[in-house]
Amino acid sequence: MHFSIRISRQDMKPYLDSDYSISRNLRQRHRKKGVSNEYSHHLDSENKKKGRKKCQNGAYDEYGNIRSNGMDICDCMNQECDGCWYNCRSCGSTRCGPQCRSNRKFFYEDITYDGKDLNIQNKYISR
Repeated sequence: MHFSIRISRQDMKPYLDSDYSISRNLRQRHRKKGVSNEYSHHLDSENKKKGRKKCQNGAYDEYGNIRSNGMDICDCMNQECDGCWYNCRSCGSTRCGPQCRSNRKFFYEDITYDGKDLNIQNKYISR
């Protein structure tokens, strides 16, 4: 079976209208340059008035220390460790595990090793 679709020039009119294309391009350029209309300017000023509060209920602070006791513990949960992970993409610390510790909202509760009967519990978190 063979299907064919015919599109008339009348159906393509919105795509071929040069005024429409020019005005659309201008709108896109203005958005890229940061030129905004009055409505978006009004929304921006309202958002600035409200302000943003930093999250204070996270597990770690902005420096990667545990918020409850202020300790700077590596994600391997060893207090003597100076950092055994690769450099973090966000903060550059070698103490961040797979996810950056800065403002992180969770703790790793334990580390379980596959194939071994070894399980390390996180003793630095308050429960």
